[in-house]
Amino acid sequence: MKIFSDFHHEGLYHSLHLLFEKRLGWELYRPIGLEWFKEGYWAINNQEDTARQFLEIGNEPKDDTIPLNDGHEKGDVYYIQDHHNHSWQKAITLETFKNTKFDVLLASIPQHIKPFQELIDKYQPQAKLIFQMGNHFDITGLPIKNLMASTAPFSFEGNKVFYHQEFDLGTFKPSGNPPEKMITSFINVLDKNGGMVNYYTLENIMPDYQFFSYGGQCRDGSVVGIENMARIMQNSAFGFHVKSGGDGFGHVIHNFMACGRPVIVNYSEYKNQLAGKLLIPDETCIVAEIGDDMSKVAEKIRSLTPLQYEWMCQRALDKFLEEVDYDKEERHIRKFLGDLT
Repeated sequence: MKIFSDFHHEGLYHSLHLLFEKRLGWELYRPIGLEWFKEGYWAINNQEDTARQFLEIGNEPKDDTIPLNDGHEKGDVYYIQDHHNHSWQKAITLETFKNTKFDVLLASIPQHIKPFQELIDKYQPQAKLIFQMGNHFDITGLPIKNLMASTAPFSFEGNKVFYHQEFDLGTFKPSGNPPEKMITSFINVLDKNGGMVNYYTLENIMPDYQFFSYGGQCRDGSVVGIENMARIMQNSAFGFHVKSGGDGFGHVIHNFMACGRPVIVNYSEYKNQLAGKLLIPDETCIVAEIGDDMSKVAEKIRSLTPLQYEWMCQRALDKFLEEVDYDKEERHIRKFLGDLT
């Protein structure tokens, strides 16, 4: 079975790699080449610089993020190295796509539903279209028959499955070592996020802790390699995720919890989202709404005894393992794929 997917989020795409290639034995492909953009089939936005970053072979990003198209061509396929997840992606040009038979096309943003349906109508009449929903998009009125959602469940009339995006639990796991006095953020472009003031205020009133801000355009730069990201999480006392807008899925929160580390989080943004199932105030997380008095958060952290903190870490891990079962979800996904319309 061959599946073609768009590519806009590295963590999401790697989760599709783990699902379709590693678990199901399918072949997963993504686009490469600016023809996708020029002919209207890549519609993340209308900026050519962004399109070049995602589609142009050998492109070097202008920010400090890692290149997305570093690889080589073999026959009609480009083999792209995923430096962060240490895997390889198969990418094809639009011309190769037209001459290859696919069973499924997967769109992961609403802007791609219409162009992907056009691709099916013109070149892949045998293929089925899946909409993979990783954020809380408004999909009212969109022509979606098959929904694969890594969000909190909601009402949908059609073929559907709700699941968690997979990541490597052999890497994101407890280290067995006590953490350092570190509080770490993995919020991209933190200085333009609503939680920025909370972060810098907490850092200012807690000089006994080291604060790190990782991600695109962040003070401490991007972290390359999931093993390095996991090590930083394992070494951190808390994750900082006071983020405006929240996340549909919430990779960072799930990663921290899998490592057995509690997070400082704006609970109101997440309580009704998928990651919210992991969050129990004062058990797996410390609540800090955007604009809150951060001195209260600092006091709560400082008042924890070693046993209380160790209990929070164990609760975080236990809650993750209670909510996330990739093997069980695989069975539901197989049924969903067998019922594609």
